[in-house]
Amino acid sequence: MPKYPDSQIIGRRGINCIDALCNEIGWIWRETPNSDVGFDGEIEIREGDDATAQIIKVQSKAGKSYIRNAKPDRFDYYADANHLEYWQGATNPVILVIYDPETETAYWVDVKNYLAMHPEVVDDRPHKITFDKTRDRFTPECAAAMRRVFGPDYVQAETAYRIHIVERFARLTLYSVSSDAPLAVDLERVFVKLTATQEHEQRPLIPSMDEPFSPFYAPEMVIRKKLTVGMFGHEVLDSAWIEGTSSQPPPTPTRETNAARSIADILAEHESVAIIGAAGAGKTTLLKYPRHHFCSPSSKRTTEIKRRALTCLRGIA
Repeated sequence: MPKYPDSQIIGRRGINCIDALCNEIGWIWRETPNSDVGFDGEIEIREGDDATAQIIKVQSKAGKSYIRNAKPDRFDYYADANHLEYWQGATNPVILVIYDPETETAYWVDVKNYLAMHPEVVDDRPHKITFDKTRDRFTPECAAAMRRVFGPDYVQAETAYRIHIVERFARLTLYSVSSDAPLAVDLERVFVKLTATQEHEQRPLIPSMDEPFSPFYAPEMVIRKKLTVGMFGHEVLDSAWIEGTSSQPPPTPTRETNAARSIADILAEHESVAIIGAAGAGKTTLLKYPRHHFCSPSSKRTTEIKRRALTCLRGIA
């Protein structure tokens, strides 16, 4: 008569455990029709009603024989070297699920991350993967950890960082000689735009002797632009030279003054700015404003300008 051993029943229970968990979380489980070779199936993460195309390959192992060196808090799984090579070569994230039929409990591990953290598993025999019975439980609570197999959520991390910066620099603390209690005021309400003066200077480079003479030849120019910003028109807080090159003939040196310019505008135009001022001139307060401004959701600056400006702030006493 045809045989259907207990090992196949237990294997089916392991697959059913994965299927049930995905149904409970609301994710999509696709079992591989021929699971004798390769993975047993895949999990696709959903966001609301939308499938995300974020697919995790799943290797299922069910049975007491896969649980070695069992302790109250952990156990080991001995992997085959061919399996390790196969899992590492997968283009998708891979998780290994071990099902214990006696306790009807499953455990999981992010295989690629585990092997990256424990390279000795690949090099040494036996190829032992250790499971923590508390941390690695395959339950609905592991959904957040399973999302992380795709790497950090940079959008979420950046949003959280921006919120932190806005909250950190939204208020300015003022101290008074007549009161022991400091006063906290909104930075946007008290910040004053600065007066900026731009100076442009161009001077020709000495042409190379190898350059052929031509009446149409214009030697390369070095462009030096000085930007000076004064708070309330008095203290000099910003003085920076920016050099570049141009093949255009030198214009007459010019001096241009803008009555009131925001430090945010200046940072958007220059790769770097040095803030120079005496002690108490307001350098720290000045730097608080662009941090708050560029991280604020109401800012209309592009993301590229925000990131560039936030990384180039420097204060010089």
